[in-house]
Amino acid sequence: MRFFIKPRMILRRSIAVAVCSLVALSGQSAPAHSSVTITPFTNLDGVSPAAFASRPAPVSVISHLLPGVNRQTPGTSSPLSLDTRESPLADPQPCAGITATNPISWFTTDDVGNVDTSIQVDSYPTNTVVIAPGFQYDCVPKDTDLVVMVYNQAFGTDPALVDKRTLQASVDAGVFYYILTTPDGSPLQEGQWRAEFYQGKELLSSGSILLGNSPDVDVSTQALVQGTVTDQRTGQPINQARVFVLNPGVMLADFLKDTQRAEVYVQTRTDTNGQFSLWKPLERNTQYAMLIAADGYKLRGTDRLIIGDEASSPITLTIQLVKR
Repeated sequence: MRFFIKPRMILRRSIAVAVCSLVALSGQSAPAHSSVTITPFTNLDGVSPAAFASRPAPVSVISHLLPGVNRQTPGTSSPLSLDTRESPLADPQPCAGITATNPISWFTTDDVGNVDTSIQVDSYPTNTVVIAPGFQYDCVPKDTDLVVMVYNQAFGTDPALVDKRTLQASVDAGVFYYILTTPDGSPLQEGQWRAEFYQGKELLSSGSILLGNSPDVDVSTQALVQGTVTDQRTGQPINQARVFVLNPGVMLADFLKDTQRAEVYVQTRTDTNGQFSLWKPLERNTQYAMLIAADGYKLRGTDRLIIGDEASSPITLTIQLVKR
């Protein structure tokens, strides 16, 4: 997923993030298979890999420091500043250090970006547009830099976002939260989200939450897919290769003509070892198309990936890419 930023809180970096809606189309059913049927991966010549290497839409990020405030509608602060409220004290005592509640809280949100920090949630439903991780603090000393790292299963083990914020000093207790949303108001990527807040190298607070339905696997009807993507000539692993599985019934030729996020069933990226693991299981005896893209390499894909009844889960694929 690198998230439209509302003009009042513009994140200067573009962050790739997977924001597929994951709305499954009517499945194309295939005859029962005992193992895995897959036609050879082929190079997709004439198609620019660059369109897929940086495919995910940006996500907007807004952060808020709310001393003594439970409910906040995003304000109109200047770019890269924090929307803050201070409670005046006659003789404020200096803050020795920030202390955050751990694990983090995930706050209830609505589709226009309002966050109610008085209500915490333990999951977000499918088609959620805004999520808000955060924590309570006792006070904020001067020159407090906060590093935020956000993960999503569609990125594998690599962070979907890394950001740094300088917090405004406060002698009051309050709540800090961080809004993640999409530029066009489309739903956020389903799956497990994780946020980590650091001061320097010290982890202040962290926690995970599920957006959408639980990806529990019924191995009798489903299977997980993992694998490795390498350079065909050198055998070296390819980092940050993007792996797409399309909705049943969507063929590569149709997808490449008019790429639509809703046509993607699941996607992820490889790690530094070239390894990937699809977080969403595939249905057995169902035909899927699969596409792999990486910077500097030709697109590679197959229209026929079918997992049979007797194939063990997870299945492991080895995919080799050719330099452009």
